[in-house]
Amino acid sequence: MKPFTSFLLGLVIGGVAIWLISSPRVREDIKTEAVAARDKAAEKVPEVKAALEKAGEKVADATADARTTGAIKVKLAADPDLSALQISVDTTAGMVTLAGRVKSPELVDKAVNLAKSVDGVREVKSTLQVNPE
Repeated sequence: MKPFTSFLLGLVIGGVAIWLISSPRVREDIKTEAVAARDKAAEKVPEVKAALEKAGEKVADATADARTTGAIKVKLAADPDLSALQISVDTTAGMVTLAGRVKSPELVDKAVNLAKSVDGVREVKSTLQVNPE
């Protein structure tokens, strides 16, 4: 048992000695790696910033489109000749698509002009169908 204990004690002392001898170098390596990682992360900041700005623009566009759709629906609901329940409105990047049914060709034009009157509308596409009752 005594030789085994001496062997373990020698192993521990040797390990500690190696650690004490090499630790300044290890610490310097870690410091160098940390500085390199920091510099690499700093290089990514503009890319991350651009990606966040792009995502923010997409959210703003989607919000603007939803607001446009809502404004058109309110105007449709307020018009006694047009039915907000019979006309669906879809807005993507300011492009409005009207779909559904109206009672006359004049009401198709009225719905399109109503949609064009809303701020944020760039273009209106109508797939409205005339269905006299």
